[in-house]
Amino acid sequence: MLVLVCGAASAQGNRATPALSAELAVDGHRMLQGDYLVEDGVPLSLSDVTALPGSAWKRRPWSSASYGFATAPHWFRSDPFTAGSNGAGTLLIEVGYPLLDHLDLYVRVNAAASWTRWSLGDKQAFEQRPHNAPSFVVPVVVQPGDKVEILARVQTEGAMRFPLNMWQPQQFESAEHLSLLVNGIYVGLMGGIFFYHLIIFLIVRERIYLYYIGWILATSGFILSYNGIAFQYLWPQATVWNDWSRIVFLFLAAGLLTSFTIQFVSNPATAPRRWHAAPVLLAVALAVGASWLPFPQAVRVALLVQFVGTLVCFGLAIGPARAGHIYARVFLVTFSGVLIGAALHALDMLGVTAYFATSINFEVAPQVGSAFSVLLFSLALAHRLLEERCQRSIATELAQTNATLAASMRVAQERTEFQLKIKDRLRTDAERRNQDKSRFLADAIHDLRQPLQVIGNALDPIGEAIQAGRTVNALSLVQMATRAADNMRSQLAAILDLSRLESGFVRAQLSDFELVSLIRDTVEQTRGIAHASGTSVEFDPPLGKPVFVRSDRHFLQRILLNLISNGIKYRSAEGGRCSHVRLLLTVHGRFTRLAIQDNGLGISEEALRSDIIFKPFFQLNNRHAETDKGVGLGLSIVSAMLDLLDSHQLSVQSEVGVGSTFTLEIPASVIAPVFEAIPLDDFMAGGVEAARGKYVVLLEDDELVRASLAAVFDVHGVLYEAWGSIEEMRQQLPFTERAPDVLLSDYRLPDGKTALDAIKLMRAHWSDVPTLILTGESLNSYAVESLRGAAICYKPVAPLDLLRRIAASAMRMAAPSNFGGL
Repeated sequence: MLVLVCGAASAQGNRATPALSAELAVDGHRMLQGDYLVEDGVPLSLSDVTALPGSAWKRRPWSSASYGFATAPHWFRSDPFTAGSNGAGTLLIEVGYPLLDHLDLYVRVNAAASWTRWSLGDKQAFEQRPHNAPSFVVPVVVQPGDKVEILARVQTEGAMRFPLNMWQPQQFESAEHLSLLVNGIYVGLMGGIFFYHLIIFLIVRERIYLYYIGWILATSGFILSYNGIAFQYLWPQATVWNDWSRIVFLFLAAGLLTSFTIQFVSNPATAPRRWHAAPVLLAVALAVGASWLPFPQAVRVALLVQFVGTLVCFGLAIGPARAGHIYARVFLVTFSGVLIGAALHALDMLGVTAYFATSINFEVAPQVGSAFSVLLFSLALAHRLLEERCQRSIATELAQTNATLAASMRVAQERTEFQLKIKDRLRTDAERRNQDKSRFLADAIHDLRQPLQVIGNALDPIGEAIQAGRTVNALSLVQMATRAADNMRSQLAAILDLSRLESGFVRAQLSDFELVSLIRDTVEQTRGIAHASGTSVEFDPPLGKPVFVRSDRHFLQRILLNLISNGIKYRSAEGGRCSHVRLLLTVHGRFTRLAIQDNGLGISEEALRSDIIFKPFFQLNNRHAETDKGVGLGLSIVSAMLDLLDSHQLSVQSEVGVGSTFTLEIPASVIAPVFEAIPLDDFMAGGVEAARGKYVVLLEDDELVRASLAAVFDVHGVLYEAWGSIEEMRQQLPFTERAPDVLLSDYRLPDGKTALDAIKLMRAHWSDVPTLILTGESLNSYAVESLRGAAICYKPVAPLDLLRRIAASAMRMAAPSNFGGL
């Protein structure tokens, strides 16, 4: 800003001079004013130009004014200059803009003399210049009183500028030496900072220093190329590179500064590490692409990229600066000079400053601004390096302190690592189980849609058949819908069973019992489906004393039912071959082995090796009809139950086309237990008839469920009282004339009540009434423990199974199952 103010003061002083003095200034230097014209497509010769009238010329505002990017040739002429008493000898005429491509300079001393022509421009090697200077300088010999006239034809692809000066040789050399000194200081400063930070980069290996030294190099290269120093000393023969170097340096400076800014103004802990190099790569790509453009367009693109880059850098720093980031604030203060200098320089190169008729040298602003910015940035980076060293020192002290505690902390660290591994494994297992659950639900919904479709298809024809009096057809459709509903109920029960098993709320209830009677009961339950499929189920119990085992009676019966059912389902389809399932029971010391053999389709070795048969919804060549085949959860439930039974093992041997053998190892009982006399026909047809005439108190808040159960009770002759809440039961229970045979209650009741409140209320009026819990939720271990002594049924349960459970409970016997409908 100080430079600009001084330049403005100089401009005001120049404006105050109405006409050119006949003498050179005290410092031996004078800026020459004059006129200009533009060739309008027709080349003009020197004679053509000298013959033009004065009206053809336009007045130049100031000799240093820019005429923008003008590829058309321009003619310039100076006001006639009369040498004074101090102007005798050799004078130097300087065109102070070193970036002109072609410059034909004509000088005439006195009107009678001929014009002297110098052919100049940066398209010629530097050594061809008549004077060794970055600008274009020619000598002219004058005597006092000589009248000097200057004409120039300029053609360039860059910015059109024509600052014309007249110098005494001694003063010019002094000014040139001063300029070289200033540029030497600039190069020394920038070079020293460059090599200093290069060494730092090689030590710390942080990319921010690489971007910084790259920006220093590109900025210095552009400035030295712009003021002609680089052409004079670095590449005097490379005329093409001398033009394009400025464009390349502009692109690289913009990209490197943007990458530097991204890291400089960011928090080191959260600084982006992947895309901070993108601006550099983009700048390189643009520099390569610009080489295919005409030079004037390439210059404009480079200036635009530089201008946008500076604005982006400024914008990146504003947000962190507002948030209190110290380096972002330093960046804004430091970069302000570069931003103003670059903006003014860009406007000057585009010719905008020509409208202000000013002689301010806008090239000085980015040079001075970049030098001060580099110094301040270096101080900031040095401060940052000191902070990092301080942090490293603190880290070293902490490391030494930790080293003294390493021996005592090693066990704790190993334990922590082990816990982390366990947590990671649990997380992985949880994610896998979550995915399995998603697939499980998708497959379950898919398989449940089939019976639901059958029910939906049957309902409408049933109504029409009843209205038309076609009772036979209606009955057939009802039977079809009933079979589909039974299938869907069994599928849903299997899905809920598996869900409860995997929820962790279900616990095995181990007890000692006689195994042979359980196997016989299970075999009897499979006779119906075995007979329908033409399969025989054979079991020959061992002779001698009974076989006692320790297991969960219901879990074990459910496992046997699933294994036997699988043997029936996957029977052989070969003609003339009799399908059978055989159960072989042997005792081996501490374990009892039960083998379930079949001569069915068999299982491939690959399926056995991968354990896919125990995955949910896997069905291998199931020949049952779609509405009867189930959802493929049998072996999944078997696997889940075995996981809850300690010391129980299941092994499989199979051969495709021969059959399969599932061998179950069950822990043997070590004592002779005392068992309750539970009849084996608890779940036979007689149990349904035994429910007739029983008196049941039904407590269910769902009106639809309560009404449907009442309809079942009415059909089968069960007496009942149906209430919807504890409050209603409290009001009506005193009016019952006899003790209920069974309390049938949902677990979750209105007003925050549960079946425990119903049991307590029942015992207050009628003691020792058996309780049967009918619920649709998975009860936790606390709830199950609180309901000890009550039988538990999980919805959905078949109506006939529920009647059998009511009959068994009414006879003051434990319900045959506390897990759900079979």
